[in-house]
Amino acid sequence: MDEGKTSGGCHSLRFANVLLLVARRLQMSNSFARLCALGLLGVWLSIFAGNASAYCTVEDFTPPRTICTAPTVSITSPANGATYTLPTSFPVTATVDNAGQSITQVDFYVNGTVFQTVTTAPYSVTYTPPAPGTYTFRATATETRSGTRTGSSSLVSVNVVSPTNAPPSVSITALQQRDLHSPSQSLPERERLG
Repeated sequence: MDEGKTSGGCHSLRFANVLLLVARRLQMSNSFARLCALGLLGVWLSIFAGNASAYCTVEDFTPPRTICTAPTVSITSPANGATYTLPTSFPVTATVDNAGQSITQVDFYVNGTVFQTVTTAPYSVTYTPPAPGTYTFRATATETRSGTRTGSSSLVSVNVVSPTNAPPSVSITALQQRDLHSPSQSLPERERLG
């Protein structure tokens, strides 16, 4: 644990202890007091069993409140401003930090539209651009424990260009005997023979 920081479980335990003290001072029937004590015992046991929300923090307010943050997402590939020449495919990879908690899904967007969803790590997909142009990528990560939160990456733009200064390619697929002539033959002579 970091020096000077208190875990959410410790704050929850403090809150449960304060509630127990307050419950003792209130005028209530014995059956209601037992119900409160059992409820507090359940809270206390869930904290020590590890079922407390580790990715959320409990702030010291009156009453205490739990603050949960969205996952942190960043695109590590492709690099912002990269240029690719058609035909091409390239990986789009995201890293997600959610304080060790599981992620439900990561959505990959190109130009504002989801093109693929991944539900397990590593969070990586392959994109094949259909035409030259500028493509903008974004990734969002969603987790649904103790509510739903979605984190989003910064935008990453790449340029896809057509091949430049590439000579045209020519290939011969079939050659017929009549198409062959010796360099000494003139064209009219070849047509008479053919």
